[in-house]
Amino acid sequence: MALNNIQQAFELIKKSKGILIAFKSDWSGDAIASALALGQILTKFDKQVDIVCGGLSKKPSTLEFLPIGQIKDNLEDLQKIVISIKTSKTQVGEFYY
Repeated sequence: MALNNIQQAFELIKKSKGILIAFKSDWSGDAIASALALGQILTKFDKQVDIVCGGLSKKPSTLEFLPIGQIKDNLEDLQKIVISIKTSKTQVGEFYY
């Protein structure tokens, strides 16, 4: 029996040592909060988590309560990154980097 999307995601998380969370540079408060929350959850699973977003230098005062300092603005320590895409189901226009 094939795994559903949620089960597949959990299997990938279990196999991973380090996880990168990245979001668009034209971010929203929801994106920041979601990335930080996901990072905390993954840390509870003993995963090495890096959160990255370019353009985070202009932080609104309404988000001061969030630990935005945990979000990096570049990947300077990155040695290797692998992005896997199932091309049979993903259109070229749906992928951004």
